[in-house]
Amino acid sequence: MVCHVATFKLADPSRAQEAADALWRLKDIVPGTMDYKVGINFKDSPTNASLCLIGVFDTKEHFEEYMNHPVHIEEVAPAVIELCDYEIIEQMVSCDFEL
Repeated sequence: MVCHVATFKLADPSRAQEAADALWRLKDIVPGTMDYKVGINFKDSPTNASLCLIGVFDTKEHFEEYMNHPVHIEEVAPAVIELCDYEIIEQMVSCDFEL
């Protein structure tokens, strides 16, 4: 199994639901998606991300298919990145690991 964790800090945190809705579009785009969660931050802290995505895939191949899917690359990722705080975007990272 492969776990993909991504966090996003939005320039306007009040738009977190909009970003979450966009990320939810990726839930079923590839076979082998075992679990997929998107959460909006509830803690008021300047160091917290605005939202987080956690995806679990059965194989590295399905994970790569997800990452390279046209809906991910051409639609969802640009829409969410546009909402991000560009001053800190370099600090936002993802972590992908095998379980």
